[in-house]
Amino acid sequence: MLNNNPNYSILVAPGPEDMVLDTNGFGHRILVSCDSRRENKESGWIYAIDLKTDSTYEINRTNEPQGLVFHPHGMDLVQLVDGTTHLYLVSHDDVKGEQAILEYLVMGKTLRFLKEYTDALLITPNDVCATNQGAIFTGNEFHKRNALLPALLGMKSGNIIRFSNEKWTVQSRGYCYANGVAVYGNTLLSVATRNRYLYATLQNGTPTDPKEKWCKIPGGDNISVIGDKAYIACHVSLIRFIKHAKNKANTSPTVIYEVDLITHKRTLLYSNNSGLINGASTAIYYQGKLYLSQVFEPIILVVAPKK
Repeated sequence: MLNNNPNYSILVAPGPEDMVLDTNGFGHRILVSCDSRRENKESGWIYAIDLKTDSTYEINRTNEPQGLVFHPHGMDLVQLVDGTTHLYLVSHDDVKGEQAILEYLVMGKTLRFLKEYTDALLITPNDVCATNQGAIFTGNEFHKRNALLPALLGMKSGNIIRFSNEKWTVQSRGYCYANGVAVYGNTLLSVATRNRYLYATLQNGTPTDPKEKWCKIPGGDNISVIGDKAYIACHVSLIRFIKHAKNKANTSPTVIYEVDLITHKRTLLYSNNSGLINGASTAIYYQGKLYLSQVFEPIILVVAPKK
């Protein structure tokens, strides 16, 4: 049964870092990207939350090549022009030091593997998004994986890269800890934890420099675009987030903003500094409730927003 309390938790697998709202014919649900990010588990998971009942189940994966490494991070769900629904996700192989974007065909409770994208430009991908034409965008946090010192120093060595016409190219530079990317019409939206802005780039649907500042977003992580609104979870204290990453007993404040993508007005929807949720990374607004994921703990927090 759906829980009508103003704040409650839904148990999923460890490390539900990213979520996407799925209303493309498979029932109303949220897909969740899970991985045990403090421990070196063999593989991660994709979970689903049924939004009518708040019940959860693991999504099956088929057709994967032998030896595929599946450690999902950021992801995006896109209905292509042919009517099929595709899931794109970042996968890290930190044992071999390799990064990839994986593409799956969504078939109800099953994901059918389609393609693995690898390239020398895929250095530290965090989030991913795609257009309905199949162009893919991802942001490299820095010039190397897990570069905490450049993050603390504010070094802008990250970038946004694009896959189209069967090749990857750099599209936008100057990011410190590049995080969320999302497609809104012909616009690519992006945030970086240390840049403190929601950026937009637009030129015939292709992102190019210079970046356009739409509004201040300190500590931005993933971006969820729902209609003409964006919902952005923020790590407003990078130092406390790093401490939480090392020890779950350390708290890390959470802030969630809603951005009107027409007026660019920012609204604070939720904030918490008590440890109720730590390292919140994605926010999805659905029928008056905010669903919040986090980088490490196996809990989706559901709260009533300030509106």
